[in-house]
Amino acid sequence: MKKAILLTTVILSTLFISCGSDDDGGPQDPIVGKWQIEARFDGDTEVNISDCEKQDTFDIKADGTYTSVDNLEPNSGTACTEIQVSGTWENKGNDIYNFTVEGNTTGGNDFNITFPDGKLTFTFQGSREVYIRN
Repeated sequence: MKKAILLTTVILSTLFISCGSDDDGGPQDPIVGKWQIEARFDGDTEVNISDCEKQDTFDIKADGTYTSVDNLEPNSGTACTEIQVSGTWENKGNDIYNFTVEGNTTGGNDFNITFPDGKLTFTFQGSREVYIRN
């Protein structure tokens, strides 16, 4: 399970690509902001999130960059291990966002991201993570 969570973290971290700083004064993308994890699902089944993992955050900026902070608990009762990843993001339209980890030259990963009830919901290969504004 921890490998799946780490894999999800790495995949999510590779999703953001920047197109540049085109500031046309239009409305800000709804993904921009600070987000904290609220829930994780495998298919339709909610997965338990440890107190350590409840500290996971995304800081998504209007300039097309992001920072992801994931907290892993290697063993029950041990201290959290924080993993910070930065990169770029791009809104490709139709609820598809691409994230690329800094230094990645393969183009990142596409995620379906929606905003039901003002929450950010990542969907990728049958899993879902729900974040609330922080």
